[in-house]
Amino acid sequence: MALEKDLIPVNTMGIKDEDTGEWIPLDAVALRSHTDRLTVDDIRKIYEEIYKDITKVDNTVISKFKEIMDAIGDISSFSTGDNLIDKIKNTLTQFIVNIIDYGGIGDGKFDNKPIFENLSNGKMPVFLPHGIFFTTALPEVSVFGFGELIVNNERIPIDSNIPQKVYNNIVSSSELDGFDFEGQRYLNFIIGQNAGKKLGKSSRGNVAVGHNSMSKGTTNARSTAVGKMTLQNVSDSYASDAFGSDALGQGSFSNRNTGIGSNSLKWAGITDAIETKHDYWLEKGAENFINRYFLSKWPTIWADLLGSENVPSPYLYPRTSDEIKENVGVGRNSLVHLIKGLDNTAVGYNSQAHNTIGNENTSLGARSLRDNLKGEHNTAIGNLSMANNLSGSDNVALGANTLQQSVHASNNTVVGFGAMHFFKDNNTSPNGEKGKRNTAIGTQAMQDSEDTSFSTFVGSYAGQNVKGDANTGVGSATMQNLTTGERNTSIGQNTGLSIIKGSNNTNIGYTAGPDGDFSNTTSIGTNAHAQGNNQIQIGTSDETVYTFKPVQQRSDMRDKTSIRSTQLGLDFVNKLKPVDYKYISGQSSRYHHGVIAQDIEKLKDYEFGGLDHSAINGGNDVYTVAYTEFIAPLIKAVQELSKKVEELETKPK
Repeated sequence: MALEKDLIPVNTMGIKDEDTGEWIPLDAVALRSHTDRLTVDDIRKIYEEIYKDITKVDNTVISKFKEIMDAIGDISSFSTGDNLIDKIKNTLTQFIVNIIDYGGIGDGKFDNKPIFENLSNGKMPVFLPHGIFFTTALPEVSVFGFGELIVNNERIPIDSNIPQKVYNNIVSSSELDGFDFEGQRYLNFIIGQNAGKKLGKSSRGNVAVGHNSMSKGTTNARSTAVGKMTLQNVSDSYASDAFGSDALGQGSFSNRNTGIGSNSLKWAGITDAIETKHDYWLEKGAENFINRYFLSKWPTIWADLLGSENVPSPYLYPRTSDEIKENVGVGRNSLVHLIKGLDNTAVGYNSQAHNTIGNENTSLGARSLRDNLKGEHNTAIGNLSMANNLSGSDNVALGANTLQQSVHASNNTVVGFGAMHFFKDNNTSPNGEKGKRNTAIGTQAMQDSEDTSFSTFVGSYAGQNVKGDANTGVGSATMQNLTTGERNTSIGQNTGLSIIKGSNNTNIGYTAGPDGDFSNTTSIGTNAHAQGNNQIQIGTSDETVYTFKPVQQRSDMRDKTSIRSTQLGLDFVNKLKPVDYKYISGQSSRYHHGVIAQDIEKLKDYEFGGLDHSAINGGNDVYTVAYTEFIAPLIKAVQELSKKVEELETKPK
């Protein structure tokens, strides 16, 4: 639209010529305003607003550029390029490249091999958009995307979001293990900083997720590492699985091991305890873990097992993955200190935490078999079961706190809450002979026992304090007070309660047992109590002994010495006082017949062997009479009477 009609003349303006000093007038025109004329103040106000807007835009642009520069950082570290734009573009291609941008074609026919080879010099993955990308060689770069990757006639699966290497070799017949199939390609799946960065073409079927997980692995197969530094040092692990920070994290060898929980099997398979900072060698002197925690229990532990504070014993280290295999640790710190071992299974917090070279141990429960350093073939199920065992082997402990305090005890079978809980074996080395081959079944059976071997107790609180060897008790609280006595046998509830140091006692029946701390007694029947050493008590005053055949008393001449014709006869018999009586504690009102032991005791002139006063030999104040001992004097008395009769018959009338 023409503006001539809106032009109006204005005051003449000019410029000063610097050379001549003359004023040179200039004609000027102005655009006619179709509004009210603006005053100087109006113009100034509009100018100030425009200036503020310009300043504001300028500050915003500067701020945005500053943010961009902060995000970019030092451009000197960028890739090469003729200008900043080229440098940024070339740098971005190191992080992700689209194969199409580099000449790739996804028509299923074009051979993208040279494209992949060209991109293999870069460090970042290649994105495959929708399409079929054919190549005659496996790409050595990580690939991902929505397209299909075909290598010759083989379809290679790729993830749509996470770049992965796909150059793993096809499994050969020599690598088959019964699970993989010949001719198959098992790819790895890697996520995390430095995760699986060295896995080569011979690796297969691995999963590594987390910072440094499987970072030094090269030929690993069928292994899974999830968590920070899991399986980071093993170069050729097979079928090993680690879940949780540092699980299987420090070892150089691993074969079919499973660690679930942070630190589980952390040092399994290490070859240098100093370099990997194993807890046993981390500190020195009084602060050393072994000195602080184990030395009092095993004074020679360094020389016997571990080497020294400065130099670990080379015996501790596995030489191949076959010396650290088939272990399972589930729970934080389970098998954390294991260095070399086979077929251990630990489930629970700190379960087998200090197992160092033990084999074939099974533990279930928090702190079960916690301190086991070298023991083998142990089974501990229950919270704190066998928690303090250091070297004991071939033990079975089922129940919370079972066999908790033992250190070197072996070949024990313990079942029931607290059974052998505070059992102490005072062995000073793992080769001690104390505390072996015991069986304790029942709540707190053999709970406070000490040093005993070859003992068996079945029943709650049975043998609770036993220290002697070869004792057998069946029944609740049987021989509960026994300490140093040996070779005692009790069957029945509360049997043998009076035995403390006594030995060679046999007790059968409810509360049966000697009525004191005696030895070599037999008590058979409910409430049957032998009254002294070397006694047999069958039943009580309420029982009658029945037999179909007579009781045979051994009377072999070869068992006897100082044989003589009995000195007791008619005169002795005539002094006996036969009586009828009833038992005070008896339930029968019938009269019984016999003699009174105290009456016989008064016959000082006669040495009658059938009288016994238990108190004389340390027993209770009880008198007994052996009625069979009267037979010989009665026979002699009859013989004497017979002789008198004969004399009377031959004497003249």
